[in-house]
Amino acid sequence: MNNFYFKKNKIFYLLFGVIFTSTIEHTFAEEIFNPAFLTDGHSSDIIISDISKFNQKKYQPPGVYRVEILVNNEKVDTEDVVFLEKEDEKGNPFLFPCLDAEKIKSFGIRVAETETETETETETEAEAEAEADSNAICMDFLSLIPGSTSDFLFDKQKLKLTFPQASIRSNVRGYIPPEKWDNGINAFYSSYTVSLYNNSYLDSKSVFLNFNNGFNIGSWQFRNNSFYNYNESNDFSSSRFNSINTYVKRNIIPLKSKILIGESNTSNEIFDSLRFLGVNLSSAEEMYPDSQQGYAPTIRGVAQSNANVVIKQNNSTIYQISVPPGPFVIEDLNPTSVSGDLTVEINEANGSVQRFVVPYSTLPILQRDGRLKYDAVIGKYKTNSANSLTPRFLQGTLIYGLPHGISVYGGTQFSKDYSNVLLGLGRNLGKLGAVSFDISHANSEFENGVSQSGQSMRFLYAKSLVRTGTTFRLLGYRYSTEGFFTFNELLNQLDIVDNLPLTPGYFTKDLSRKGQFEANISHSFGKYGSLFLSGTQQSYWKTGLKNSWLQAGHSVSYRGLNLSLSLSHFSYKTYGTEDTILSFGASLPLDGLARKNNKARLLENAYVTASTTHSSETGDDYRVALSGTLLENRNLRYSLSQSQLTDHSNAGSLALDYKGRFGDIGGTYSYNKNSNQIGLTGNGSILAHRNGITFGQYMNETSILVEAEGAAGVSVENYPGIKTNNFGHAVIPYASAYRENRISLNPNSFDNNVEIERNVNTVIPANGAIVRTVFKADIGMRALITLSKDNKHVPYLSTVTELESSAAGIVGIDGGAFLTGLPRKGTLKVTWGSGAEAQCIAEYDTTGMNISVQPVIQLDVNCEE
Repeated sequence: MNNFYFKKNKIFYLLFGVIFTSTIEHTFAEEIFNPAFLTDGHSSDIIISDISKFNQKKYQPPGVYRVEILVNNEKVDTEDVVFLEKEDEKGNPFLFPCLDAEKIKSFGIRVAETETETETETETEAEAEAEADSNAICMDFLSLIPGSTSDFLFDKQKLKLTFPQASIRSNVRGYIPPEKWDNGINAFYSSYTVSLYNNSYLDSKSVFLNFNNGFNIGSWQFRNNSFYNYNESNDFSSSRFNSINTYVKRNIIPLKSKILIGESNTSNEIFDSLRFLGVNLSSAEEMYPDSQQGYAPTIRGVAQSNANVVIKQNNSTIYQISVPPGPFVIEDLNPTSVSGDLTVEINEANGSVQRFVVPYSTLPILQRDGRLKYDAVIGKYKTNSANSLTPRFLQGTLIYGLPHGISVYGGTQFSKDYSNVLLGLGRNLGKLGAVSFDISHANSEFENGVSQSGQSMRFLYAKSLVRTGTTFRLLGYRYSTEGFFTFNELLNQLDIVDNLPLTPGYFTKDLSRKGQFEANISHSFGKYGSLFLSGTQQSYWKTGLKNSWLQAGHSVSYRGLNLSLSLSHFSYKTYGTEDTILSFGASLPLDGLARKNNKARLLENAYVTASTTHSSETGDDYRVALSGTLLENRNLRYSLSQSQLTDHSNAGSLALDYKGRFGDIGGTYSYNKNSNQIGLTGNGSILAHRNGITFGQYMNETSILVEAEGAAGVSVENYPGIKTNNFGHAVIPYASAYRENRISLNPNSFDNNVEIERNVNTVIPANGAIVRTVFKADIGMRALITLSKDNKHVPYLSTVTELESSAAGIVGIDGGAFLTGLPRKGTLKVTWGSGAEAQCIAEYDTTGMNISVQPVIQLDVNCEE
């Protein structure tokens, strides 16, 4: 019977199920917040007329929000934007960004003159306050620019704007308007480097001090670079102080150029670089979004022991560093002060010295269509030698970009005893690479009255073969006739002493240069590694002597194991030295071992390396080393090595380097069978500004001062070792000029009493500027305060404000409000509606409590009318 009844009515049940399911789907298609939940059964004074807006998933109240602005999916800015409430075509409210026409134009968008700016009407009191605070006129670009859209991603704090292609002006990608460039603050800084070296075998000591000083006043920047060198050996000592450069400069933004007055170095793009005392007006390529930065040579070598590497130019020391045994690479030479041939001396622990020359030439000269690059100098030749000539001279160079990838360039040098005129042409050949060719004619008159004249022709070529992985980074040849001399060669003639052998970078009027060939080629084999080849050869007139330098190498990585093989050969006939060095190295990271064994945490970020070197002059040696980083921020570097030398004796070394808040400090110790060597290095900076003196790491010319007043010990992300001092100040030692620099404070380093509402700022410094970026820190307690009135919790969503500090919060369901930045003792004002009956006052006092061990204080406070 029952079975029959079910079969008879199964159609009814099926139909009922479909109708019930459809009803549920329709009923719950839209999520609705019931305003009745805002009352606790005891109070009904809460204003709920606008709560229905929160039924929309994306709705947020109008106001000021810090957002990252993206235009057509490309980031263009990060700033505070006023958002007003508007309604779309369906009547749904949304937040509209209040941007004026100038701001829209800065995004590279065409704004026609007929498009008027209109104020957007506001609907609520909050919107009116936000618009009053902004004091701006909002452009209704959604209506005036058809096809444009605006989407505020509140959870990501991003404002995505899109504009049709027709409205976009032709602009360079990454362009930042000059009005956003920050000239920084008035400040004085001094960056210093200290290097101490002691060798017990030679009973020698050396001290090297370098100071880079700067003083900024408005747009003017004063700079000085000086060094002090002291040497003591076998009861003989010498000391020397020298000021390398002293000058004042400023950026001329409308002309995209800069002017410099004082001691500095000329550009080396067309002529060899010269030191001068005078005035220099030149283009500032770094002001262009995609301008190419200066080129600096990379110094590679192999030290047989704990050695002191000295780099000289024109017999003047420009760089010095202590290196452990094995291969080394120096990539931080300053291209504005280093150019031409560099003499590298590797002073070994046993007193032997390796010398070789690294040539320095520029890449092919190319400029964009219509770009003019200029450089003009008038002044006096400057040298460190007391015997050298110091004549007055004039130098000017021009490079101009023509259509079809062609660039023309030229220059002149003129002095009493010298003149040189150069003309050249560069061309982008597309798939065939890029080339430049120039010819120059020079007239020289030597001190003895002998006159010489000649020509020099130079050819440079660069090419990157992407498919094959081959790159000709620099391939060039220069031919000079017998009577051609550069200005440097003429002026340094008195530095040559006839009874001394010629060093690799020296010359005389009787040994003029003839031909010079340079090459730097690399090729990638994918997973089979990469190969590089570089070298140079210099020939001279009136002699068969040639100086040559050649280096080749191959490197490959297999399952974390890095292998390298290199061969270098140099032969300097003018110096009477020759050597061939073959080296092989292997490096293995130990991270894998550390992951497998939790007790081996010290092996994280550690490498073990082994190498062997064969020299045709000194023999063979073998070396094994362990290196890596330690501490939480990985700001302590270490290296331990053990070697077997040519005479089968043992040698070892230990090196440590700590990058801290106030600079870097490091030390090296090495030993062999005859002696031990100790080297100590340190660097840092002192910055004086209107709010005091801040110590920091070694500062470059462009830097950033962080101010988070009262927030001590807060670390800056991506800058190891940098933390705010007791006053909340920190120095970020380097920054990219005319580029966005993102500065972020690590929230994990905040103390319990520190709250920073916005921990990310963006600055765009001008070249040489010291830019201040301010973070507003709320210093005080974090507290969860439960508020009651008449033995009942105050209404849900009431606003709570501390009257002295203006700290504010919202009351939760159980009467609790979370507030930050509170003073130890204060007064709270609670408001849940309009009128005196909808508010109360609460006093609290925590002076008798130990709050240092509690990240959040919990209080129960009674609120009275």
